[in-house]
Amino acid sequence: MKTAEPDANKKRADLRIKAETRLATMWWDDDPEVNPHARRLLHELHVHQIELEMQNEELREAQRELEVSRDRYLELFHHAPVGYVVTDADAMMLQANQTFANMLDTSLADLLDQPISRLIHPADQALFFSRFRAFFNNPDGKHLELRLVKRDRTVFHTSMSGRRIDGRDSSASPDERRDRLFITISDVTRQKNNARAVMRAKTQWEQTFDAVPDLIAIIDDKSTVVRVNRALADRLGLTPAACVGKKCFDILHEDREPPPNCPHRTFLKTGRTSRTEHFNRKLNGHFIFTISPFQADGQTANWCVHVAHDITDHKRAETERLKLRNLESIGTLAGGIAHDFNNILTAIVGNIEMIEISLAHVEKRRYFAGTALRNCFKARDLANRLLTFSTGGTPKRQPIRIGRLLEETAQLTLSGTNVRYQLHLPERLDPVTVDEIQIKSALQNVISNAMEAMPKGGVVHIKARPVDDQAGDNALPAPVRLLRIDIHDQGSGIRPDHLDKVFDPYFTTKPMGAQKGMGLGLAISHSVIKKHAGRIEVKSDQGKGTTVTIHLPCAAWMDAPA
Repeated sequence: MKTAEPDANKKRADLRIKAETRLATMWWDDDPEVNPHARRLLHELHVHQIELEMQNEELREAQRELEVSRDRYLELFHHAPVGYVVTDADAMMLQANQTFANMLDTSLADLLDQPISRLIHPADQALFFSRFRAFFNNPDGKHLELRLVKRDRTVFHTSMSGRRIDGRDSSASPDERRDRLFITISDVTRQKNNARAVMRAKTQWEQTFDAVPDLIAIIDDKSTVVRVNRALADRLGLTPAACVGKKCFDILHEDREPPPNCPHRTFLKTGRTSRTEHFNRKLNGHFIFTISPFQADGQTANWCVHVAHDITDHKRAETERLKLRNLESIGTLAGGIAHDFNNILTAIVGNIEMIEISLAHVEKRRYFAGTALRNCFKARDLANRLLTFSTGGTPKRQPIRIGRLLEETAQLTLSGTNVRYQLHLPERLDPVTVDEIQIKSALQNVISNAMEAMPKGGVVHIKARPVDDQAGDNALPAPVRLLRIDIHDQGSGIRPDHLDKVFDPYFTTKPMGAQKGMGLGLAISHSVIKKHAGRIEVKSDQGKGTTVTIHLPCAAWMDAPA
């Protein structure tokens, strides 16, 4: 109070100065007949009156400010983003804000003077009362989550925190001087649902991650394993937890350093998805390894997902299929050769027998001997075909103009048939360095197949043009200049299941006959084109015909120094 007394005296002095100032501006009776003492009393009376009026004005202004402050407080109190409740020590609600009433879809009148326990879910009431008593014993750090029940019996989740209001030092009456509890209530239903959704998604992700049969590892930018799935752990004979923290090259290769062909090291250099295929000794199998960027928790480091797809069984099955197909091809080849040589030997033996019968007739002997000799030449030609198909028959290359060769070959092959040809050639074609005889034979075989695909006649379209090969080939550096030749027929096409067999020797859908040796046609063409560092492809649409595409290196590349 010692501090407040000087402030009160100063305030009274300021008020008197203001009153004196106001009185000086007012008219009053300055009659000299008036007694000076009475004049002083009158002056004091006027000053006092003005002081009272000014005090009333200040009080009214203070009251208006209090009302504004109260209204502002009530506005903030009732429209706060969280619910507020004031209870007594018996958990009776003495005061609540509109936000809390809105949470419960009820009115404030239905809440006041009611026990807060009636709003709490029955399963959570025991927890509430045990914590409610603890609020008064130790009010610091009290927080709990409860379920409340709305008027329509809808249940929602809330988070509550409390603070004790001590009334012992207040100016309230003795009956009102009791401890009260101020409770803040937040609706956390959405957060609870979101948390459950996150946990559900996490569980589903973990179950999916562990259910994938591929071997998966998440690896950071230091080549440290962050996580592995169950399939990889089982393949390594470890638990997933035992793999975490180890270097990927340690658990996948048992090496202290990454191997030379490490796909993870390649990924760290490029930052792009990479895909490789090789045998892994530690995992004991053939795998397709895919390394893809991985981002977690907003980190931007070079983490990756390492996926190993086991193709060991596929490789084994592919090898078996290749063996079976090779055996099938060899069987077809052997049958075709046996059939061709049988036809030739039959003709030779028959003619020799006729010579023996016709020993007395010179002309007959000469005729049968000539026929036998021609069949021997056929056997030689068949042997040369087989030699060309095999690893022998190295081409003798020289530069030629392919346009002339295409026209000559088409004219020779289709002469006397009901099939015509059309050439589509640019004004100028780069020359190619090839063995003219072998290439002519290869083209003749392809054109013959096109002719046989059109027994009722038609047109064979032959088109040639230069192209730049960006992909390259095993035998050629990329890019190179190539000559592309397309030979298209108007036949019925090739069945999809036969497309991968068209280059097999003696594969045919036609019945076996005297010209079975033509079964080597496309096989020889394939061999010739390959020996010229080119490639040959077949595309076919049933009912629309077949296109055979041949790529040959242009002379400019073939003549370049090695």
